[in-house]
Amino acid sequence: GMDVDLPRHSHLAKVFPPPQNQHGVRARPQARLVGLVGLWDGICYAFRWTSLQVGEQFSARKLLGFLRAGDLLLCDRNFPDKATFAGVLAKGADFLFHWPSSRFLKLPRLPVAHGHRDEWYVRIPLPTELAEQYPALGGTLQVRILQYQLPGFRPSWLVTSLLDAQEFAYQELVKLYHERWRQETFH
Repeated sequence: GMDVDLPRHSHLAKVFPPPQNQHGVRARPQARLVGLVGLWDGICYAFRWTSLQVGEQFSARKLLGFLRAGDLLLCDRNFPDKATFAGVLAKGADFLFHWPSSRFLKLPRLPVAHGHRDEWYVRIPLPTELAEQYPALGGTLQVRILQYQLPGFRPSWLVTSLLDAQEFAYQELVKLYHERWRQETFH
């Protein structure tokens, strides 16, 4: 997502109100552009304009309908939540997200066969509402967690639905996740 200043116009200000502070409204109308962009080709496959009052996560979930079976969705740490996981998997797609250290890390760790020492599986229980909305998921999501540390940075975590540690190697997934910054910085 990216915040964008819009031209001063009364109709735009109604839909995309400018930010306010203690001095009142002084800025131009602003909107948030949330897009589904191809990692290698940079093509925007879908996008959504929203008000800044609408969360980026909510807007991104509206774009899940554009995913196809076999797609891999990469997102930063603002996006991993149970509803997004379930929505991606229901489309037959997979995900690889940056994982905030405080989310779900207290769940029991299950070892990854032939895996790297800094990866494990966890089972994430779905709330009743999501379990009913996505019955094929069986009420629980199994995901793979990868912990890594780049030189000069703190430890980080990735969460993925790519469960096969032999087919989707630890180092390849860490490298792939960081490829998304190429598009992030380009846009």
